[in-house]
Amino acid sequence: MIRLGKAAEVLKPGGGKVLNKAKTAYDVIGVPERIQWTESKKYLPIPQDEIEVAKGTLKQNEY
Repeated sequence: MIRLGKAAEVLKPGGGKVLNKAKTAYDVIGVPERIQWTESKKYLPIPQDEIEVAKGTLKQNEY
């Protein structure tokens, strides 16, 4: 999704599509309870042990 530039649209609350209970079609309504997605969340957090080994040269992604 990030590579295609659709992450902000699909990962927002209510974004994307959900398979219905019968598993025969996708509902137009996405996942309403999803937390707000931001551009900073497109990267995984750097493990703390990697930050410590780097001795201050790495900074944690704001998440």
